[in-house]
Amino acid sequence: MVGDLGCGSQYFSQQAVGRLLGPAGIDLPKDMPLPEKLVEVQKLMAKGDPRARRIYSTIGTYLGYAIAQFADCYHVEHLLILGAS
Repeated sequence: MVGDLGCGSQYFSQQAVGRLLGPAGIDLPKDMPLPEKLVEVQKLMAKGDPRARRIYSTIGTYLGYAIAQFADCYHVEHLLILGAS
């Protein structure tokens, strides 16, 4: 939802990738659905495109700040982050 700008889902999802395309210098059709935009960024990342890497790096920065902020509200003892590099 557009009105939920403070939700983590807006910063760790296809929506985040869609918002970061322009700042990263990646031009995709505006009417392309978000899942397809994500697939295109994943393809660029697989080819080693530094623009795609910037998107992933930015989302990783969002995650780091979010974890610190979540720890202000929740008792965080262990954190497991999975993914491929």
